[in-house]
Amino acid sequence: AGHIKELDGSYNTVLRIYRNDNETYVPFEVIDCVPCEGWFDITAATWADYDTDGDMDVLVSGNYNSGSQIEGRAKIYDNNGGTFIDSGNELPAPRASGSRGGTFSWLDIDGEGDLDYFIAGQYFVPGGGGLVEAQMHIYRNDAAGQNVAPTSPAGLNAAVQSGGTVLLSWDPATDDHTPSAALTYDLDLFRDGTPVSLPRRLPEPGNVSAVTEWLLSGLPDGSYEWTLRAVDAAYNGSDISSGQFNIGVTGVNPVENLPREFAFDENYPNPFNPSTTLRFALPERTTVELAVYNLNGQLVDRLMKESLPAGVHEVRWDAGGVASGTYFVRMSTAGFTKTRKVMLVK
Repeated sequence: AGHIKELDGSYNTVLRIYRNDNETYVPFEVIDCVPCEGWFDITAATWADYDTDGDMDVLVSGNYNSGSQIEGRAKIYDNNGGTFIDSGNELPAPRASGSRGGTFSWLDIDGEGDLDYFIAGQYFVPGGGGLVEAQMHIYRNDAAGQNVAPTSPAGLNAAVQSGGTVLLSWDPATDDHTPSAALTYDLDLFRDGTPVSLPRRLPEPGNVSAVTEWLLSGLPDGSYEWTLRAVDAAYNGSDISSGQFNIGVTGVNPVENLPREFAFDENYPNPFNPSTTLRFALPERTTVELAVYNLNGQLVDRLMKESLPAGVHEVRWDAGGVASGTYFVRMSTAGFTKTRKVMLVK
């Protein structure tokens, strides 16, 4: 986007996409602004689904020749089946020539799930004889209807491998407007309650792009929780889904011989101080949750929630930070639930 020199030596102000054609970049004229009549220069352009119809539109800002003077202007070009057409939405914008450029950003200022518009810079003072002043403006998107967030990701699975490697995978989410293949995902990782990755910063696509699996490697030993949400083309995020996995000595240790039925054995030792081992059997791959509760039914610790292969597995509970007493450990799968009473004596 901008005032460019063409290969034939001519100059044009254009909005242009270059298509990657087998590592050769070919001009792809799909925006109805080539050349952009009236534009003296275009200084910035950004993609966003401002009308929440599931495709990406483009907002441009720059200097426009109004006939009497060069003034700042911003326009939205609507994505109409892959062709970009002037939507007729024109917004005042900073004068953007030289050092007087401005900045703009999409944001959801009112929490409606659609994109509002912030812009700041130097504007001409009306009747000021060319004087400019610094201004900031927010334009609220009052399009009819509210953008409904995508469904929460489901089927979260953590396949722990050797060397601190884990393959995270999930089922595609769905959205009323954005196709499932175009949804991005926001993945955050926590180790022993401490964030490993940065929290989400709106508005932007998800940090792991439009995929449904993600490989992490080089993770140190510890207990991990991962959270995931789907993000649509208007950057509206779903509710968070979460899962857990363990790396190293606190992880799950498969034992030989495949069982024929579910089982949750007595922990050993019992009573214990400060750690005990929980052993269970799975006849098939399934998602297993192990959680510890006190006598009042309050959750004390969630030891794991992840998909495991068929086999006999062991998980260690380190209760060093828990007071002495009687606790209940519940094992839950899609087709089996059992609770064991354990005693911590310090």
